[in-house]
Amino acid sequence: MGTHYEIYQQFGSAAGWRIGESWFNYEQFNFSLAAPAGHLPGVGCWSGRIALLSRPDL
Repeated sequence: MGTHYEIYQQFGSAAGWRIGESWFNYEQFNFSLAAPAGHLPGVGCWSGRIALLSRPDL
């Protein structure tokens, strides 16, 4: 897939969205206000772009 996908994988690992080669499932994300700082759950993918939610209180 090329460099962009490798960077995407590295970002996913750094963000805590992956463990080893496995990506978290949607159900595994923490949507509570007690989520760690910087925890940005993925909400879907449209046209190859990832949409992210952010916490406005951070």
